[in-house]
Amino acid sequence: MKSKYEPVRLDAWDVRILSEVQSDGRISKSELAKRVHLSA
Repeated sequence: MKSKYEPVRLDAWDVRILSEVQSDGRISKSELAKRVHLSA
């Protein structure tokens, strides 16, 4: 049976964001943006 779901491809930005959230699950969006060098 074929799965309904397609695998998700993560780019470098996704990996950086996920890494920061894994290290601090309570991080605010603005602090996360600062750490990964993106705008909030």
